[in-house]
Amino acid sequence: LLHVDSSYDWPHFRAIGVPCKTVQPPHTAFRGFGGPQGMVICEHIIEHLANACNVSVHQLRNDNLYKDGESTPFGMRIGE
Repeated sequence: LLHVDSSYDWPHFRAIGVPCKTVQPPHTAFRGFGGPQGMVICEHIIEHLANACNVSVHQLRNDNLYKDGESTPFGMRIGE
């Protein structure tokens, strides 16, 4: 969940993680902790919103990038 916001400021951010038990062993490296998957989901949402709002994906991304001094939903300050 720590990467699901990617590099964008979501003013009304809410994410819920649901742990699931399976009979399979983990098939991932433990270094990533799901970071790339969370960022891919975020990029997909950005592309969907741009298409639905009929705006440029590039412009939507630039308008919503974190700026110096802002904080992530998890308390990390940007630019420090």
